[in-house]
Amino acid sequence: MRETDLRTQVLAWAAAHPEVAARRAELLRLADILDGLPRRGARPLDAILRFAAGYVAVNGLASGLRLVMDAHGPALGGEGEGGEFTVLLACVADVRADERHGGAYLFLSTGESVWLGFF
Repeated sequence: MRETDLRTQVLAWAAAHPEVAARRAELLRLADILDGLPRRGARPLDAILRFAAGYVAVNGLASGLRLVMDAHGPALGGEGEGGEFTVLLACVADVRADERHGGAYLFLSTGESVWLGFF
């Protein structure tokens, strides 16, 4: 799934899920940021979850970033070489472009952040 598929999915899910509709602008901004990133060959998207004690990297999100329905509600997720990645939409406080490294940050209400981009 390409990142542009995230845009299509957000638009479709927003009509059916109030939680997605409430985050529509942020999710579309994320899709725009990811679509604007320079590609490094055919390399899939990578994710780094940063928290107080360190970080966890999920390399090669071959499935791309997509909306998934978690037991606790709608989430962003993907499957990569290093495992599975899921972030509940209810925890996303802000979405910003990473101008320094190229990529996107998801700042979470729990204090953690997620960087999405290409290594």
